[in-house]
Amino acid sequence: MDSFNGFTLVELLFVVAIVGILSAVSFPVYQGYVYRSEVQGLHSAMINFITPIEDEILAGNISPVAADVVLDETAEALVDGVTVTMAFNESSGTIEGKYGDKSGLLTGEVLALGRTVEGGWLCFWSGAEDYAPQGCGN
Repeated sequence: MDSFNGFTLVELLFVVAIVGILSAVSFPVYQGYVYRSEVQGLHSAMINFITPIEDEILAGNISPVAADVVLDETAEALVDGVTVTMAFNESSGTIEGKYGDKSGLLTGEVLALGRTVEGGWLCFWSGAEDYAPQGCGN
């Protein structure tokens, strides 16, 4: 019976090549999941603004000042590197999140929630459709 002395160099190079190919294929897929989750996280955080804003609109108190107060109370829940702005009048307005310079592929992309005069909310995404939250259009 022969004794086993280890792996040959060719076998080790073959394993390293396979691992390299798998890494090259899987990393872009992983990055896509990361970007998609970042956008979905921002969308979820921005949805949290809707209830306090609707309360203010129904009470007749909405103004840019009231929107700023709502933003200050809930800004902690937002994704790092995102600037959120709000603009409202008596019945309509927008909540807009823009990714900053350190957001990689998402830099400069905008996610916006807009309130219609009828009281419905619409979602708009400026980036690639692959990263858009469910229900958001380009």
